[in-house]
Amino acid sequence: MLKNYIRTAIRALIRQRVYSAINLIGLAVSMAVVMLVILFIKQEMTYDHFHQNIASIYQVNHHESPDHRDPFGSSSTPLGLAPSLKAVYPDVIASSRFMNNPTVLTIGEESILQDVQYVDPDFFQMFSFPTVRGTSAGFDRDPTSLALTESMADRLFGTTDVIGKTLTLSIASLEKEMMVRALLADPPEASSLQIAVVAPFELVYEVLPREYDDYWQSIYTQSFVQLASGVPISTVEAKMQEFYDVHNFDERFGKGVVHFSFLPLSKVHLYPTFADGPLKTSNPMYSLLLGMIALFLLIVAVVNYTTLAIGRSVSRVREVGVRKVLGAHAGQVRRQFLAESVLLTLFALPVAVVLAEILLPQFNQFVHRDLQLGFDPLLLGLLALLVAIIGVVSGGYPALVMARLRPSQVLKGHAGLRSRTLLMKSLVVLQFTCAVVLLIGTLLIGRQLSYLLTTDLGFRGDQVVSIFLPDVSDESMGDFVDRFQARLQQEPLILSTSWSSNAFGLPWAEFGYFDKTDNYQQMRVNMVSDSYINTMGMEIVEGRGFAPDRPSDKSEAVVVNEAFVQKQGWDQPIGKSLPGSFGTHEIIGVVKNFNFASLHNKVEPLMLLQSTTNFREGVSDVDNFRGIPSYLQIRLSAQDIPVALDRVKASWSEITKDQAFHYVFIDDIIASQYEDERAFHRVIVASTLLTLFVAALGLFGLSSLIVEQRSKEIGVRKVLGASVPDILTLLSREFGILVLIANVIAWPLSWFAISKWLGTFAFHAGIQPLLFLAVAIGMILFTALTVTLQAWRTANRNPVTTLRYE
Repeated sequence: MLKNYIRTAIRALIRQRVYSAINLIGLAVSMAVVMLVILFIKQEMTYDHFHQNIASIYQVNHHESPDHRDPFGSSSTPLGLAPSLKAVYPDVIASSRFMNNPTVLTIGEESILQDVQYVDPDFFQMFSFPTVRGTSAGFDRDPTSLALTESMADRLFGTTDVIGKTLTLSIASLEKEMMVRALLADPPEASSLQIAVVAPFELVYEVLPREYDDYWQSIYTQSFVQLASGVPISTVEAKMQEFYDVHNFDERFGKGVVHFSFLPLSKVHLYPTFADGPLKTSNPMYSLLLGMIALFLLIVAVVNYTTLAIGRSVSRVREVGVRKVLGAHAGQVRRQFLAESVLLTLFALPVAVVLAEILLPQFNQFVHRDLQLGFDPLLLGLLALLVAIIGVVSGGYPALVMARLRPSQVLKGHAGLRSRTLLMKSLVVLQFTCAVVLLIGTLLIGRQLSYLLTTDLGFRGDQVVSIFLPDVSDESMGDFVDRFQARLQQEPLILSTSWSSNAFGLPWAEFGYFDKTDNYQQMRVNMVSDSYINTMGMEIVEGRGFAPDRPSDKSEAVVVNEAFVQKQGWDQPIGKSLPGSFGTHEIIGVVKNFNFASLHNKVEPLMLLQSTTNFREGVSDVDNFRGIPSYLQIRLSAQDIPVALDRVKASWSEITKDQAFHYVFIDDIIASQYEDERAFHRVIVASTLLTLFVAALGLFGLSSLIVEQRSKEIGVRKVLGASVPDILTLLSREFGILVLIANVIAWPLSWFAISKWLGTFAFHAGIQPLLFLAVAIGMILFTALTVTLQAWRTANRNPVTTLRYE
């Protein structure tokens, strides 16, 4: 019986070649996209699962809820937290800190700036990073031990045979000769912890005093703990008050002000709340949105099949009537039509696999992944389920309708299928609603991206290079910067230079203080050189900027932004002092608001100054502050940027004696802040184009079918005097009304979704209502054109030919 169903289904599919091809292409495209999305979501959901101890490893997060400021949290923790937890709780069998720090590595005469991961000895016990050669046991005994991944070993030494080789590690004023004792396999892409050069955490104590272990006010590093097998984290959480009591937390900060939480390693990647550290995190919203896009495309393809199947039912009712006269019962008819839809879906599956392989490189580029199309049991099971669902859903309704037909009605010419019209119209509306939502989303997201990249940020980042200054001691940093700037001033292609303690694209320092009325206030702080405002093209709206010929400006002058003045409610800020218990100082100027953070964030009150000497006593809280020049900004001449950049590099080598030169254009930093949005926009553009393509295929097939079924009506109308334009208008008007209804339904859905997304930005382009109207007009014209192309031939046919057939 099954063989007969399959044979009959194949004959039916071959007999309706055009419609079968349309359905096959639509299903294949949608299934290919679903496969790619499944690969992406699967990787997102299985991050870090290669670690054998994942069920018992937790990241410790730091929380503060003081009375004088909003609560906040961070994945960064105090230096002594991880070892203290292990010392206090027997259930914590291992702990490790993870500090990622840019460090200069020197091999022979060459130096590079490379992120180095500083970890405790338990790190390799907790995490499953396989050792290819050597041993990581040396981290317990020798602080000069070093572990390299295979790719990093090849980059540094040109070979993976590196056990026993040495290099010099420079951090701040420390220079340490290190020996490679372990070669590690490269971490998989689905690893929150990305390692390359792993060094013992003991080295940190050669730069920071060991007393910092008890400095609970400052947060430096990520902390991880591993519990004994079978011990729930609630056991440790219930005893944390004991930990706070041991370290006098309630006396230091106030009861309950500071506390720590434990996040399972399996949830770290999809928990972007604490995305302030070096771990790779991802917003689960993007997985959800990708899933919705794939669902929309799948709905369009399934609707195509269903509407075409319903439309073709008129031509197949006699076939069903004859089958029933010959003894077929309703169940057999249902199974026959379901067999056709499932078989077509099976035929579409290998085509979908080929399409997925073709689209995968581009998809990887869009989502910044290196996904591979491997058919593991999970993916195979999901594909089998997908085929079954698509086959049953797309063929289910036509099968039920055809199975209910009565032979007497069919053979008399009364098919009883009048109800199909309303369903077909509803499905067409559903199909185009999905397409319109995607199209409006694509256009509005593109508009917001254009706004993000072209809006006036209050400074000029074009032609400005930012250089991360090397870690040297505080005493020698000033001399180094002065010598380097003096050398650059000799180059005619260098327009100006400046230094700062903060860089665009990274969190700026924040000072918290109590004003004279004992209210707590916060402000962002950047320590800069006197040429910073000019180099960055900022605008002074009141007063003046820093003057190099006024010595008092070095320690007493302050420039604030408009947001600071607005918060204080000042009409005349020039000459005033900050409302706190600070040393001698004076506000000399107000700079126009500029976006030192991304446009996701509002412009916060900001203070620019050249020295913090007169401000240290009045500050109660400090975040992300480096009290030395950390970044150099160099404005290049537009006359010849490559040559100017070469001169900067030559000057750097001359001053630093061939130390690694790392630079980035500030324009590129700004653009990188919106990389997630750009990636999502690329995905939704591609998805919208595919959805419109599949919808157009379905519309082509359905309009062709309807025109064919109405050929007699068209002939009669022509005989009665209807013109070709009249007939084209008649045939396209019905579809136009359906598309208009789809737009009306899609508009509030699109408005709600895009409003939620735009709400993540403090600055946005807004929603343009005329765009919705433009999309509606465009979709109606697109539909009319598709239907008209199909109707043209029939409308121009001689009515005698049409009526003779009847």
